[in-house]
Amino acid sequence: VTDMFLQYGADSNIYEEGMTIAHRAAAYNNVHLLRILSHHGNTFNIQNSMGESPLLVAIALNNMECIKYLWMDRIIVHQTLDEETVL
Repeated sequence: VTDMFLQYGADSNIYEEGMTIAHRAAAYNNVHLLRILSHHGNTFNIQNSMGESPLLVAIALNNMECIKYLWMDRIIVHQTLDEETVL
């Protein structure tokens, strides 16, 4: 269903309660959803209301599948809103 919505132009970067769908996918360790988002051009460099990328959300929750996917397969912005790096 998500794939169909995105195919017909749904915006995957809409915030709900401070997080995008990519942040929620990372929080729930849903690699399948991250792959669907990637297929539709999501770059995962958007930050939530706390300045975290989806990768940082996955790291905070120790969601290893999403960490591996986001870290190994994608170019990720690793800065917070105040331009601090995660390292």
